[in-house]
Amino acid sequence: MTQQSKPKVERSPELTNVNPADTPNLRPLRDFRATLSNAQTNPQATARAISETTRMATPSQTSSAHSRPANQRSIPGDIVFAGDGEPHTPESTVGRLSDLLAQDKLQPDNYSLGGTVQEFEQRMAAELGKEAAVWFPTGIMANILALRKHAGTAARVVLQEESHIYQDEGDALARLCGLNAVPLAPGRPYFTTGELEILLEQSVTGRVLNPVAAVSVESPVRRQAGQIVPWDEMEVVTQLCRDRSIPSHLDGARLYMMAVATSISIKKYSELFDSVYVSSYKYFGAPFAGSSPARVISSKACTTTGACSVVVFPLATWPPLFR
Repeated sequence: MTQQSKPKVERSPELTNVNPADTPNLRPLRDFRATLSNAQTNPQATARAISETTRMATPSQTSSAHSRPANQRSIPGDIVFAGDGEPHTPESTVGRLSDLLAQDKLQPDNYSLGGTVQEFEQRMAAELGKEAAVWFPTGIMANILALRKHAGTAARVVLQEESHIYQDEGDALARLCGLNAVPLAPGRPYFTTGELEILLEQSVTGRVLNPVAAVSVESPVRRQAGQIVPWDEMEVVTQLCRDRSIPSHLDGARLYMMAVATSISIKKYSELFDSVYVSSYKYFGAPFAGSSPARVISSKACTTTGACSVVVFPLATWPPLFR
């Protein structure tokens, strides 16, 4: 197989002309708001509105969201594109829950079953075009449980070397799930289909068989200043996985932002993958770090991992759900 050329990098529009080395933690680069309904039904118009009403942030502007007075709350239902959204304070968190309670929009659950949690899960499944979704308290838990479910008896998971799962989740795949992470594309935002194909071939042709259990793709890539895996590359990578009967997982913590940036719908991205993780606190203002991997995980996994307390609806509150 011939060596493929270095992949062309696609950046979110708000990250153009930004040096990734200057933004290791994806510091806020813009501060803009867009409604979820527009982002979902008319991403082109939303993207145009964003570009027309925002400008590149200076260092002083990037910290503006984090320098809000502690008692200042964002407008209910706001979707905030600044870093990972509005900072959470005791005042803002209690205030948001109080507002929803006053509108009779909070319903209790029982160990994450029923009530507001069920409504949220059904909404996310519909948003992503999947048959079901399960809420988890953290993205780390959502990602590793999705991959563990996919893996079955195999033990290798292919992912980007720069991905959050590989770099920032404490080797949870190995320590908690007995899975070996196989990183590709060191120092780059994504691996190519050619690179994946070589690895898949090597995994089943050596003296010892080490078949790949699942392939994970993160996009946008936080450690690469929010760079996006190109759509064409996603298509061929996931098609290769389907051809080899290998499940694929999208770490789409910032999927909604990517959909606006590329004018490709959320459902269209989701259709490529067997499971998708989306964060409900990044940009959307959920009081806590709620996460939802669609389709692959049963509610039983929430119990066996200790993720569900007797009542979780205050954690699973997602402002766009209640507009």
